[in-house]
Amino acid sequence: MEAGQPKARAIVVYGVQHTVWAKDRPGHRWIGETVQVRFNYITVQGVKRFGAEMLLPTAVILTGFHPLGLVGNQYLGAVKKDEKREFKIYTCNPKPDVPALYYSSERTKSVVLFDLSMTEGEMLEWLYPNESNPEPPKLPRI
Repeated sequence: MEAGQPKARAIVVYGVQHTVWAKDRPGHRWIGETVQVRFNYITVQGVKRFGAEMLLPTAVILTGFHPLGLVGNQYLGAVKKDEKREFKIYTCNPKPDVPALYYSSERTKSVVLFDLSMTEGEMLEWLYPNESNPEPPKLPRI
């Protein structure tokens, strides 16, 4: 992150399906859990790229930081190596014209990390840009 550049408030991480954090059962998605994220170079499928590592504070078995996925090029100036922050995490759909949280029963492929300073309304507006007054999702948690 360059001096004077604001922190990104929403960061999309992709390639999640190749990591331990992919939720691969139908209906199980990240829906606003608070997580700790560290930005660093990670290896996903044998390739070292700039990405994110995640720690889920409530995890019992999968403790510590583990690769989450890759950070899109558009966010590279807004986060820096070894930066650590807390975020709200949601499964998202990078495909246009499809509601962000509802894209089939596939494994989680992408997530969006929302800065804790964002309100629920701002997060919903980001997730559902073409809908007015969307209701928060009511999906099962694991």
